[in-house]
Amino acid sequence: MNINHFIKIIEALHQKRVIAYPTESVFGLGCDPDSFSAVNKLLTLKKRDREKGFILVASNFLQLKNYINSSIIDKNILKKIFLTWPGFITWLMPPQNTIAPWLIGENKLLAVRFLLVQTCPEKLQQKLRMKCTNNLEKV
Repeated sequence: MNINHFIKIIEALHQKRVIAYPTESVFGLGCDPDSFSAVNKLLTLKKRDREKGFILVASNFLQLKNYINSSIIDKNILKKIFLTWPGFITWLMPPQNTIAPWLIGENKLLAVRFLLVQTCPEKLQQKLRMKCTNNLEKV
């Protein structure tokens, strides 16, 4: 992939469109998690119930600062989390009070994960993507 492909992906995210991106085993579908219209497009494509919520996929912990309330997570738990990332484990964490309600659905916790795949430049990695998986571990 060249830089023009990545620019098109960034533009698509800004235009509230759904993108496909590589994960460890398959391609995932994602969008801007803060965009209600983009999330609705993703829900329609996946035929997914809104009540289930989503997994936020990031390339580093700082990308999650506006989404998770890390101040109430025990430091030993955080160490365990960092030892498993990047990787296949998805963690359920306390959300910030300000996050969009569609991210957690009917759940009380937010699912988050770091991808092992690092095939895109940092500028693209800074944009969070959403992915639905079944591999969850509760904090």
